[in-house]
Amino acid sequence: YMPRVKSFLGIDPSQLVLNRGRSGQPAGHVWFVDYDVVRDGLVVEGARVVFRVNNGNLIQYGSENFPPPTAKVPATRLSKQQAAAVVARFIGGFQLGDAYRDTGSLHLMPSAVVNNKFSEGFEFANGRGLVKVWQFIFHRDGVMGTWRARVDATTGEVLELTDVNDYVSAQVNGGTYLN
Repeated sequence: YMPRVKSFLGIDPSQLVLNRGRSGQPAGHVWFVDYDVVRDGLVVEGARVVFRVNNGNLIQYGSENFPPPTAKVPATRLSKQQAAAVVARFIGGFQLGDAYRDTGSLHLMPSAVVNNKFSEGFEFANGRGLVKVWQFIFHRDGVMGTWRARVDATTGEVLELTDVNDYVSAQVNGGTYLN
């Protein structure tokens, strides 16, 4: 079905990979079919195409952070070692006690494509582009947090340094006893 409607939907089916974790049958008559978007062998983080089927009928179709088929995957100009050196300079150096969760991996992320020729700030159907990044995740002894650094694999710019820990607020339940 997808090859027949690809021009209507603006999707190249060869760039979709079924995400089994987000797809399934929550009820006997309902199916959720959820695809990741893949370019040059890398999943575009946060980009997805979703179909909802009820009693055999397609009732919903949508996409999120979907780059147009014309969006080019940027070239990788920095090696992993060069990107790690950029992060090291940014944080004041890596230390012997640093424990790595990700010693360097390539990722694709959607990016906004600004075009001031249009009042909305982007051209319709061309508002997303792609950024290729080197990602490093580490924990430093004595410092709260698990840190993710992302470096643009083309320009060498540090795009992100963030704590990826999921801090949950504590909750206390209790009561009082009266004498």
